[in-house]
This record gives sequence, C-alpha cells and structure tokens, in this order.
Amino acid sequence: MLRLFLSYLFSSLLSISASAESIPYEKLVGVWTNSQDGVNHDLTQKQVTDLCGMGFAIFHPDLQSEFHIRLKQNGKLMMSMDVLSKEPCTYEDNQLTCEREGSMNGKSLGGGPEFTRFEKVRDGVYDMTSLMPDGKTVNKVQTGYRCPLTIAEALTWL
Repeated sequence: MLRLFLSYLFSSLLSISASAESIPYEKLVGVWTNSQDGVNHDLTQKQVTDLCGMGFAIFHPDLQSEFHIRLKQNGKLMMSMDVLSKEPCTYEDNQLTCEREGSMNGKSLGGGPEFTRFEKVRDGVYDMTSLMPDGKTVNKVQTGYRCPLTIAEALTWL
C-alpha cells in the first residue's frame, strides 16, 4: 500500500513539473494589471481596462520593473504608490527576482527583494505568485492580465 502511494505521489509530482510551461521573458515585457483578491481567470476586457486605470506593472525589455497604483475618488488623488527595481531583475525558470524600492504618497517605504513566479493560463493571462523574502513561501497569488497600453502610454499616465 505504501509503495503504491509513493508511486502515485512520485508520478503526480513528475506530471506537475512536466506541465509547467517555460515562459520566455519577452512574453512578459509590457504593461500588466492584476486580479484583486486572488486568482481570477474570468475578468472581462472592461474589468481589465478598469484595473489598468488604477494600477499596473511594467516589465521593461532590459529587465527593469515597476509597479504603480493611483487611487482616485471624485477626481481627487487619494493614494499613490510606486515600486521600482533598483537594478535589472533576473529571470530564470519563470521567476522574476528583483531588488525593489517603494514609495507611497511621496514617502519612502524602503526596499528589499521581491520574487514573482509566472504560470501561463492562456495568451496574455498568467497566474503571478509573489513569494515572501525567503523566495520560497507563497505570499499571494493573483492573475495578471496584459493591459491595452504600450509602455510609453503607461509612462505618460504616470
């Protein structure tokens, strides 16, 4: 019985690792937004566009990355947050590793390492798992959607 269980467990682990699709970094270059409150593979294009109007991530061709959030109420800016990579990130085995520094409403939040794993759902849609500073423990999983903006348009929005 134990042998059968171990055989099943081993074959399951092999099928999980074999099913992970390798994602070239070039597929991630661009402007992205995330689902809110966890995984959601069913956002409409309007929902994605609305989320892109509040916050997005930019993955640059040179492995620099940045996150920007702008929350407004009645046309007035209520909160802004920016997180920028201090140097080019590394990308290996579908994982982006960056040393980042953040600011909120103009005040420094400090910095530290950030790790994000990507798993393809379909073209333009990826599950993005952020990891704790140990690089192994899951912090949050959200679904990333490509925004209908170019990098230049997103930078103008800022």
